[in-house]
Amino acid sequence: MIIAFLVSLLINTLTGGPVEISMVPKLEKEIKSHVADDERKNEILLMIKEAKKEIKQFGKFRKNKLKEIKKIGVKREAPSEDMFEIFEIYNNTRLSLQSDLMEKRLTLQELFTDEEWELIIENAVFPSEKAREKADKQEGKIEQKIDKFIADIKGAIESNIEDESKRSNVLNSLDNYSTTLVAFIEEGQEMNYEDYNIARNKNANKNELDQFYQRQNQLRYKGAKEYM
Repeated sequence: MIIAFLVSLLINTLTGGPVEISMVPKLEKEIKSHVADDERKNEILLMIKEAKKEIKQFGKFRKNKLKEIKKIGVKREAPSEDMFEIFEIYNNTRLSLQSDLMEKRLTLQELFTDEEWELIIENAVFPSEKAREKADKQEGKIEQKIDKFIADIKGAIESNIEDESKRSNVLNSLDNYSTTLVAFIEEGQEMNYEDYNIARNKNANKNELDQFYQRQNQLRYKGAKEYM
């Protein structure tokens, strides 16, 4: 159960991405207001609709995979390989989505004029100061949630494991585990902050997007592997 919670927390923390501009609030309304050319406007709207559909489908898929991870996590005898296999399926599916959304993002950059991009996308994405404040608040909430969860688990361990040596080993492992998790979460939140700057940039290239996602995916993969 502990691993299932922490892995699902890691997955949920690293869910952003600069290619997901289709999720900008009131995007379709802004496009209709600011893109005068009907042909380009219709092409943009169709691409946004397709992207939103893919993201929605992936959201349902992710929710189901988290349920599977949590279901395995409550079984004491369940091997970590079973959980990691589910994570691998999840991760591969996300990589496929990232690749498709990245191509859509690059195409959208070409379809929008500089002025349209500034009015519709750049101004809608949080400015850096607000992004930093939001990231700090989210990081604080996550750390509080982890601290409370770990404290509850420690209480249960101290109450239910009578053997002093075994209890000490389990508590030390849990301390190391939670410290590592917080480090991963902090790095992930910093990446989410950097994400805003890439999302606002109309001239972001494929290499920049690739590098961001490679780093994010490596962090997610490394975190899940270490915890399991």
